[in-house]
Amino acid sequence: MRLSQAFIPAAAVTSLAAMLSACGVENGGPPPDLPLAEIDGLRADRMGDRVAEAEKPAGSQERVTVTGTYATRGDGVECPKIRTDDGELVGVSYVATDVPLGARVEISGYYVNMTTCRGPVVYAEQLRKL
Repeated sequence: MRLSQAFIPAAAVTSLAAMLSACGVENGGPPPDLPLAEIDGLRADRMGDRVAEAEKPAGSQERVTVTGTYATRGDGVECPKIRTDDGELVGVSYVATDVPLGARVEISGYYVNMTTCRGPVVYAEQLRKL
């Protein structure tokens, strides 16, 4: 059985439309009469916390200590996170497997960019249960 030549482009167009929709670009993008400043604002809104995370001083080698509650385990895309007392979620490179979710911890290290995590994380050199 041979695929028709018209079928392949239709499948490609459908696939491209699905990818654009997943990225938040529907019907080819924002309306053409929308001012550029508003388009940039929409993009910034979609970025959410990723914009704030990108401003952390990754690679600065300045030692930091994060104290808070072990909030989430890593999932292959996001690293484990600690919720600080002021409510900020901070990614960390590693939390020992014997530390239960909800435990109070103190992690010391420095900010790094890791290929296994989104955004800068604290590279955990020391972890202490409180």
